[in-house]
Amino acid sequence: RAGGRRSQVNLSFLMTEQSIDELFDATLRGDPYDDNAWVAVGKLREIATREIFDRALAWAISEEPKKRQRSMDIISQFAVKPASQHPYLREACDAAVAVAATESDQFALAATIFALGHLGDARGLPLIIRHTYHTDCEVRYAVAFALGNFANDEQAIEHLMVLMADVDEDVRDWATFAVGTQSDVDTPEIRAALNERLNDPFWDAKLEGIMGLAKRRDMRALPHIIEALKNGQWVYGITESAYLMLGLDREPAEWKSGDDCLAALQKAYPSSSF
Repeated sequence: RAGGRRSQVNLSFLMTEQSIDELFDATLRGDPYDDNAWVAVGKLREIATREIFDRALAWAISEEPKKRQRSMDIISQFAVKPASQHPYLREACDAAVAVAATESDQFALAATIFALGHLGDARGLPLIIRHTYHTDCEVRYAVAFALGNFANDEQAIEHLMVLMADVDEDVRDWATFAVGTQSDVDTPEIRAALNERLNDPFWDAKLEGIMGLAKRRDMRALPHIIEALKNGQWVYGITESAYLMLGLDREPAEWKSGDDCLAALQKAYPSSSF
């Protein structure tokens, strides 16, 4: 899962002082989802000097909502690469918590909630869940994403289950992924909420429901896996659900097609309808 509807690009190269100024300026152009603005955000994250962090951090207290938004976008994943840690994590967390406490602009608020999720500071949890019922779907989407980083927390699960039934399909999708896959908690209430998504008209949300039930080896997932395989949907999510139903942690090397997957399921569950 990539973490959102927003394009995030990282490119590494040497920059002059002038070009860094230009990158900061570029982050403010266009709408909040402007591709070129996100390229500039990604480059600033990648260059990741202390000077850049300080300049982005200063925008967190700007009177301009767009600067506060871009501050959160930049510092939340600053210099973050696989197997690396945020170099200024505490300062970034402090800034995001402070902004979240008072932010009212919908775009800056969504960016701040995304940041709280990325940074994972427990202080952010109550600041995230207070916006579960926000009128703007992008804010609720940010809440669903951010709560996924606290997916084993009882309060987070409670609010994610609300968002699993949201009117916005992307919100439902991400909340279902958080509860079904990111969380290791297994309760009858969680299984019932996942089962509700099996009838979701949005395929991605339905697939997350299937995967969440399969992770818990709930038989209600099985007919949907079989149906998908019979329809030729030998795709990620369905194959993963199949091997989870078989109690495996990875796809068997001998599976070369959907037929092999179906055969394995039939052997394990001979009484099921194939």
